[in-house]
Amino acid sequence: MTWAGVVAFQRNINYGCYDNVGIEVYDGTTVKRVITNGEQPEFSPDGTKLAFVRADADGKSQIFTANADGSDVKQLTTGPRSYANPSWSPNGARILFDAHTSPDSGDAHTTEYIDVASGELTKVAEGQGSNPSWQPLRKNITARVWGDDEYATAVASSRFSWNTVGKTQPGLLDAKSAVLVSQDDMADSLTAPALAGKMSAPVLLTPKTALSTPVKNELKRMLKPGANVWMVGGTSVLSSNVATQLRTLGYVPKRVSGADGYETSVKVAAVQTKSPRYVFLASGKDYKAALPAAAAAGSDGPSGASTLVLSSGTTLTASVKTYLNGLNPDKTMIIPVGADAKYALTHTSFTKWPSSYYYYPVTSGTAEGLSVALAKFWWTTPDTATLAYAGSWRDGVSASAAMNIYGPILWTSRPALSSEVKSYLLRESAGTQSVVAFGNTGSVTLGALNTAGSSISANGNMFLYHADYNGDQNTTTATGTATGTQGLRKSAEAPTTPLKGATPRSSPTSPTTPAQPTVKPNLDSLKTTQHQ
Repeated sequence: MTWAGVVAFQRNINYGCYDNVGIEVYDGTTVKRVITNGEQPEFSPDGTKLAFVRADADGKSQIFTANADGSDVKQLTTGPRSYANPSWSPNGARILFDAHTSPDSGDAHTTEYIDVASGELTKVAEGQGSNPSWQPLRKNITARVWGDDEYATAVASSRFSWNTVGKTQPGLLDAKSAVLVSQDDMADSLTAPALAGKMSAPVLLTPKTALSTPVKNELKRMLKPGANVWMVGGTSVLSSNVATQLRTLGYVPKRVSGADGYETSVKVAAVQTKSPRYVFLASGKDYKAALPAAAAAGSDGPSGASTLVLSSGTTLTASVKTYLNGLNPDKTMIIPVGADAKYALTHTSFTKWPSSYYYYPVTSGTAEGLSVALAKFWWTTPDTATLAYAGSWRDGVSASAAMNIYGPILWTSRPALSSEVKSYLLRESAGTQSVVAFGNTGSVTLGALNTAGSSISANGNMFLYHADYNGDQNTTTATGTATGTQGLRKSAEAPTTPLKGATPRSSPTSPTTPAQPTVKPNLDSLKTTQHQ
């Protein structure tokens, strides 16, 4: 445990016939033993006290406190039970811990806390598990990124995420390329966020026949001349004139296209990596499944080895079947997202696959529930989550492209925040510090966003709302009323890690070699055997 640069830790000293376990502190210069016969130290929030565990005369582990220098030792718990893993409440008034009745299989384990002043014990409802901790009292963040329409929201999401050429703003990144999709073609837009993650690029929506003025201006703002601009879809989706205009602006157009959106998804996957470790499969007819999967596929950024290909509802087209058939499911994790994709996978025969193979289906009865199920599977304690209205595929594209390397995209209904999303945010509240909505209040309502903020915070007053109209950032109150023009990433009350400089996601697997994923035990419930 660390407080203000001072580290407290337990240390065993071997005296030959026995070990002495004590608590020592290190101030950056010297190490000093402050408590003999103690372990599991935890500094109080103000740094003046330590909570720790010590065995009583009967050998039962009890909770004690002491001053930070080891003086004034007091025993808080007594009795026949054993206690472990103390954690102070943010105000220092209570200590949370594990309580055990027995060291064997008959143990009745609970999570409880004690009032330091009165000694009163309270059981935490539904409190099971181990090593509990209090959520820190911090000012969390909610934000909204939007423009006058869905196309302007895409530009706003780019401004929210990417530096102006030649300038650096805390929390923003330098774009290496850009991805263009047709603002009227959903099918070829679904894999764009996955490509954008790999290429360090925004996704911009433009008319089929020509670059819109806002898109031209945004490209010139955030992308150096000579950079690649990836055009997703054939000339029937983005005309040759668009490519000509890109060349005139000094960019290198790179078209990725197939005969249809399904073959285009295969082409996009091939651009991302030749040796995928993870392949997501989602229905190209259901953007509510495909876009969260696209965000996941792009979430490892330039070093990623994840792809997304699209089923035609409950069937696989020849191009997608051929792509999957060329993979080895013993070396590549196949992840169908949604019931249609699962059906398409399991009702297709793959001649190059073994007669039995593993796959990892992610399904739910609702779009909101599906986005949550994928978030639980793919992201480990994200510090940022993204909200988009389930009725807008364009806002979904903007959200999943802008935030994919930082956290999941979560669909919500309106006017209220979806119950599945609220439950997920409550579950992740200890680590999630910000929730960003894409789209105006007609899409993600202010009430839904405020509920999200309350869900990740200790209470409804412990988060700040930031309005990012057209990517220009303004600080606002928890109720959403504008109070100033201070930028989100410059806010004095923002988390110490800037929103867009947040920690990228942790992969659900940790491959021991580039070709062989090692699945963590917590994914066993998704691991499914299919017999061809």
